[in-house]
Amino acid sequence: MVGQRGVSEERVDDEFAGTYECARCGFETPAVVHAWSGGAARGRGDDARAAAREQAQERAGAMASRTLMFVRCPKCGQRDPKARVYQVQIVLAALAMGAAGFAVLFVGLMKLRADAWFGDWTPVLAAACGATWAVRTYTRYRRAWVGVASRVKLGAPTS
Repeated sequence: MVGQRGVSEERVDDEFAGTYECARCGFETPAVVHAWSGGAARGRGDDARAAAREQAQERAGAMASRTLMFVRCPKCGQRDPKARVYQVQIVLAALAMGAAGFAVLFVGLMKLRADAWFGDWTPVLAAACGATWAVRTYTRYRRAWVGVASRVKLGAPTS
């Protein structure tokens, strides 16, 4: 798939085989994780498409690996302690993106405010854009823990 301005885009939606290992009790079992992601590379030829597909494959593999943190262990029923840390990091990153988006837009709009049509709407416009960026960041990275039970098969053969 070729995107705008000579950028090739590819999407990977696949199953990744690996090993689930419980960080709490050490239980191990084969696992298959369904994950998806996208990639992009400059250019329009086969090389660009291959590079974009490789990037998408790497990102999907990383997502599959992250997803395993959120699986409850069949033996002890616990999740990896790092899972909560990852969730907190994503929430904080989303809030930071929203705050940064608000600040940059607010300052930029305040400089243009004297001659612009938006006048007193500057804080509202900046807040709306900051909130949009925050929500987009959160929804992009929360994929690791959404629908884990339906996307992960434990005990599946890893051939």
